[in-house]
Amino acid sequence: MTRPESRRRGAGARGPVLGLALAAAALSLGACVSENSSQTTRAPNAFQVETTRLTHEVRFAPEEVRLAPSETRALADFVRSVGAAPGDRVVVSGAGPLSAARQRLVAEELAAYGLTNVELVPGGRAGPGVQVTVERLAYVPNSCTRLGTIGVPAGTHLLPHGCANDLNLARMVEDRRDLVRGRDLGPAEAGPSILALERYRANDIKPLDVDKASEQ
Repeated sequence: MTRPESRRRGAGARGPVLGLALAAAALSLGACVSENSSQTTRAPNAFQVETTRLTHEVRFAPEEVRLAPSETRALADFVRSVGAAPGDRVVVSGAGPLSAARQRLVAEELAAYGLTNVELVPGGRAGPGVQVTVERLAYVPNSCTRLGTIGVPAGTHLLPHGCANDLNLARMVEDRRDLVRGRDLGPAEAGPSILALERYRANDIKPLDVDKASEQ
């Protein structure tokens, strides 16, 4: 009779200990969950903007406004080599009495490559030419700026988690400026929505063709 009582007393003693252990485990698990949930509130796909400037000089003959064929080819090679895109800002500067006409001529040449965001700036380096500066905005995802990767040996070159995905998505955007601030939506086409609402109110609803839907 004494042996079962000792077993019952032992079970009662283990009860509080087990409850405390479960409570401690629940608290530690709750701490982990709260820590992870705070990390998910960040915006890893936000972008940082960095400006780079690439300059090319277009030379003219003395007292000449026309471009020589060699300078036209050199300007085209410059535009291709830097990968200038229509969204890039281009500054054309020059000094001298013929600089304004030369700047306009260079701007016309740049427009043939789709570079229409061109600003003509008086002044700059004195000489027989004008300077063409392409300002490019480099959009770097925040996910690519995080340092350290868990479980990667030292000296191993590996992009941070999410960096490659954000870079690929950024390359699909039509206008890279949308990565920082999106454009306002245009007027919505309300005609189809109004017609659908009128058909619904008139109970003129086309039934779903189950056979065609199943085939698709």
